[in-house]
Amino acid sequence: TVNINGTISWASTSGSNIIQTSSTGTVNFTPAITISKTTQSIKATLAGGKIVFLNDFTDQQNKLSAVASSNVYFGGSYTVNTTAAVWTSTANAYFTGSGKNVISTTAITFGNVYTSANASVASSGAGIITVAGNFNLESGATYTQNNDLYVKLNWVNNGGTLVGNGNHVYLTASNSTVRTIGGTSSTSFPNLHIGKPAGTWAVKYTMNANVSCSSLTLESNSGNTSYLTQSGTTSLTVTNDVTINQLTVTKVHSWYINAGSAIVGGNLIFSGTNNTVGRTTQVVVTTGSFTLNGSTTFMANTASSTEIISVTTGTLTFNGSLSLPQGSGVLRVTNTGTINFNGAAPSLSLNATVAGGTNATFTTTAGCYLNFANGLTNANTALTIKNGSYTTFTGNSTVTPTAAITFGHLIINSGATLALAGDITVTNNWLNNGGTFSPSTATVTFTPAANITQTITKSGGETFYILTANISTATLQ
Repeated sequence: TVNINGTISWASTSGSNIIQTSSTGTVNFTPAITISKTTQSIKATLAGGKIVFLNDFTDQQNKLSAVASSNVYFGGSYTVNTTAAVWTSTANAYFTGSGKNVISTTAITFGNVYTSANASVASSGAGIITVAGNFNLESGATYTQNNDLYVKLNWVNNGGTLVGNGNHVYLTASNSTVRTIGGTSSTSFPNLHIGKPAGTWAVKYTMNANVSCSSLTLESNSGNTSYLTQSGTTSLTVTNDVTINQLTVTKVHSWYINAGSAIVGGNLIFSGTNNTVGRTTQVVVTTGSFTLNGSTTFMANTASSTEIISVTTGTLTFNGSLSLPQGSGVLRVTNTGTINFNGAAPSLSLNATVAGGTNATFTTTAGCYLNFANGLTNANTALTIKNGSYTTFTGNSTVTPTAAITFGHLIINSGATLALAGDITVTNNWLNNGGTFSPSTATVTFTPAANITQTITKSGGETFYILTANISTATLQ
């Protein structure tokens, strides 16, 4: 160990002036240090070596050199100006001071970064800060952003705090390897990006801890299949919008909520213009839940197969009205999942005419549950809600079948209203639990499967305008 407690006088502008560690040795600098000339260098030359700045350090010439697995400790502030600083990608930078700064007048590319336990550091400056390795927040640490941050590998929060100040964090997962957002604690990001604009590789992240963020963008990386996956029952809360960009290759770009939960306070935006089959963006829920409080915007293309929202046995909740016009996308429930349509009337609008657009697709299965607060409309192509499914009207609903609508089980909740603006078909039971049915002049056709008893149930009886029963070997009662 070498301790430098006094001032450093560098030699002339010619030759080399080097202070370095050998092997796993340590050099401690007590005074503030500035490297201002290309002839001045501070080096950790072997893995395990330590450079320790107990005061401020300024590098104007990219002359702080740390090899793979060597360690540099900043007890004061770290300033880079004049010449961009580029570290070895697996060198380690530790920020140990309190109330200190990383000032990037020009760009800084670190290896791994650790904001040490109980330390606090704030970034600022016009230069981009990139972490080529992992970004680590240790217990009690605080990292305050005053500029954007790019992280190429893993995000690890073990009890620290990120103060984003409305800036952006880009997780770019270099080399197409699956990376993680994890640690022992949740992270509150500002505007979170998975990938970066014009990225040239696949970006894949698995979220192993709970996350919140102001906005979420899955960028249009061009390399290959890309995704954000929520592991286990992790939760993701987005205050504003989520944007999923179409990739620039014919691959799938996915947000896998899976068994986790996600709440979006703003809008869901599918962004792209390409009609190629297979160049798909999707939100996938298996047993978990997805809640969208805003609206859904589909791509500026005419294909409907390029945007998918799906659920298996979990729950989708749309608190804003959901409109799937021609050329929009696919909504599907593939098992016994639930979809809640809670938006203003109509809560769901299907296949409104868009010139040149292919029909949107709404796919259901037996045993699934659809709940409508304020009705639905359907146009241009028949909608069949699967035999054995359960459609419940929970509020003041009007069904407008500009194109035919067929229901499985149809249920009107107590206190709810169902009004018909056209004819409908029911393949299973009709159950009115104390709501109001207004048939207008519409026909309700009951078409049970063979050898099935189909029921109409309401205390005191139900009133139809025209009831048609297509029952050859079935029973309607």
